[in-house]
Amino acid sequence: MLTVMLGPVEERLTALIVGKAEGVPFFLEELVQSLQETGAIERHDGRWRLKSGAAALQIPDSVEEVLMARIDRLPDGAKSVLQVGAVIGREFRWELLKATTGLTDEELLTHLGALTDAELLYTRGMPPQTTYLFKHAFTQEAAYRSLLMLRRCDLHRRVALTLETLFADRLEEYYGQLAHHFLEAAQGAEVDKAIDYAQRAGARAMTLAAHEEAVHFYQMALQG
Repeated sequence: MLTVMLGPVEERLTALIVGKAEGVPFFLEELVQSLQETGAIERHDGRWRLKSGAAALQIPDSVEEVLMARIDRLPDGAKSVLQVGAVIGREFRWELLKATTGLTDEELLTHLGALTDAELLYTRGMPPQTTYLFKHAFTQEAAYRSLLMLRRCDLHRRVALTLETLFADRLEEYYGQLAHHFLEAAQGAEVDKAIDYAQRAGARAMTLAAHEEAVHFYQMALQG
């Protein structure tokens, strides 16, 4: 896998990467991306090697550390867009992201281009029908955890309010998402809305004979 990603690699670098990855392909892939982004490795005589002086670099010991370091190195705009996406969910649509961020098409395309180039996100379709998907659940979780709690709550509230406005004509399709985001907003009136939407989502699931889903939403209502 390492050879497929990079081509010929010096034994010392192979031992370092494989030893850190401990047999986890996703960890290996992200570690290689991180080493390339930081300029810690270079091609020399047709083979990849650690740059001179790079041996002293602090190489992350876990997938989470690698991902957090990669996210921290992103330009501020791209990092903010990634965080908003992480709040929305593992998969999110262009129109919801644009309405939540308030960015222009050009600004959003620039930031999303940086994220897809970095292979943190994958894309399907063309704007405004584009859907974006986090490369791995770990990537979404790392971006989500990079948010301070107050910022996280505010974004959940903004996503919920945007859903209410954007899909007002077919809101029943989004009852579950609305319940989740209002609950995570964790502020007074939002809790009441979370309970209401969770109950609606539970009732809708019952009419569709999705009983496990209904139980989940009713439990969410009780949690609120």
